[in-house]
Amino acid sequence: MKYQNPKQVLLSRLTEVMNSLNLWKDELKNEIPSSWERYNNFVIFNEKYFRSEKWYIAGSKVWIEVCKIFAVENIALKGRIQCDGYRTPNTKVVWGNSKWVKYTDNGIHYTWLIEHNMFCAGNASERHRVAKLNCEGETVVDLFAGIGYFTIPFLVYTKCSHVYACEWNPNAVAALKLNLKKNNVAIKCTVFEGDNRDVCPMNVADRVIMGLIPTSRKSWDVACRALKLCGGMLHLHENVTSKFRIELKESNMSEICQICENCLICLEMNSFSVALPVSISFGTTVMSLDNTVCSVYKGPQISLWKKYEWLCWAVHTVHTISEILLKQHDTPWKVTTKGLNYVKSYAPHIDHLVLDLECRPVTNN
Repeated sequence: MKYQNPKQVLLSRLTEVMNSLNLWKDELKNEIPSSWERYNNFVIFNEKYFRSEKWYIAGSKVWIEVCKIFAVENIALKGRIQCDGYRTPNTKVVWGNSKWVKYTDNGIHYTWLIEHNMFCAGNASERHRVAKLNCEGETVVDLFAGIGYFTIPFLVYTKCSHVYACEWNPNAVAALKLNLKKNNVAIKCTVFEGDNRDVCPMNVADRVIMGLIPTSRKSWDVACRALKLCGGMLHLHENVTSKFRIELKESNMSEICQICENCLICLEMNSFSVALPVSISFGTTVMSLDNTVCSVYKGPQISLWKKYEWLCWAVHTVHTISEILLKQHDTPWKVTTKGLNYVKSYAPHIDHLVLDLECRPVTNN
């Protein structure tokens, strides 16, 4: 059977339907979707499609045809995420009897209320990556659990012993608890409903997930407090902007961190040497002005970093986390970058990255 491009099939069939109802106008061609999100029982289009009232005059004739093409029962249109702290989607169901989306990814069953919760299919690479980690016997804290994007892969695949999942959106909590049951892992998860700054347990975690974009900075202090006294791993998500202006301090030619405005000073073999980040080799220890200790990922040469701004962000982040840990424990902690993972481009010059940090108290041995 000859392959048929779904975009062409959609265009052909909807044009035919609208012509049969004497509703077709050439300008409607631009409102026929060229992209979509398809789940087990839903297809979701951007709200820029199907804008004309003619589609709604056609009503069921159009929606039934769309359902046949995608083999689903429900259709929704999605706008921009609301700025309400919950990242609530602007989504409305235009056809179907259910508002619960069902989706199976990497053997995990997810469900969520389409008009109240979001699900980013573009994060699949990170969900699959963390599912491959070996966390046998570990306790994990997920500070932004949502419906279980990362909580459930950790529970199903990584052999961790328990996950403490923090979430403040009541609709997300309901979906999270349902998903824990659907995947038979509820017994290994404790859900803390509320702001993680208020409800997250302290000194319990071998590993902390901070899966919030554009940034999770308001909870970095919480993440550090959640770590066991012997330390552990942080998985820190952020949208990182490239093409920013680099400021250099002429007096000593050291670089000024764009965020905290401190100089980034290299410390090699216990002797200070001022250098720009472009000259930092992997494995170099970076020391901030208040003597907190951190180190850059030990791996290939710096030229293999895809973007220079990614390195600047990583250096800033490791020394900021080490400063937080120093203040909390009144003793230095070593913060080492174990990996920098690209998830997706969120917008031009904005990249969703995940920084894996190992945090350990410095011993005098």
